[in-house]
Amino acid sequence: MVPASLPIALNTTDLAAAAPQLLLEYPGMWVDVNVSLASKVSVNFAHNPAQFTAPIALDFIVEDTAAPGVGPDGFKPTSVFTLGCNMSTALSVGIQRSGYNQTLRGNLSYIECPVHVVSSNVGPVTDGLLKTVVDVLLPDVILPALNILFNTGLPLPHATGLNITDTVLDFDQGFVDLGTDFTWNPNA
Repeated sequence: MVPASLPIALNTTDLAAAAPQLLLEYPGMWVDVNVSLASKVSVNFAHNPAQFTAPIALDFIVEDTAAPGVGPDGFKPTSVFTLGCNMSTALSVGIQRSGYNQTLRGNLSYIECPVHVVSSNVGPVTDGLLKTVVDVLLPDVILPALNILFNTGLPLPHATGLNITDTVLDFDQGFVDLGTDFTWNPNA
């Protein structure tokens, strides 16, 4: 669900081009989009970059004002249609060293998620426009934003008296091997 603080909001009018019956059945109503995993994420560590596949479901929900219920506004949340996509991406990871400081960094080389209609309770849903939006957002907005996060990195832990050096990540069929050298001085 998009937080209310973001200047993005969907209503049935916005989605009328993709689902014309939606506007007729639920005129001018707000729409929430719940994003979830439809099943397990698949990860292939055979080599670096690691390949990830995640089946995602996007459930479009209307707060039905004509049907009192249990929603946050006292109305019945009604699923109007569900889209699915099998998201795939490749993540390269590595260790950057600077003295005793080491940081795990990553980079996504691509991200794609072909959209398809899973179900509809409001008649036909045309996924062409929605595919176009996803095809633009993923590589042009989401991928760069995630790469900023992954390039910031995750510092590997270190403590007084414990020096971790020469950390390496090796990918092999079905596992990731993390190796490191360390020295420990309990009197430090």
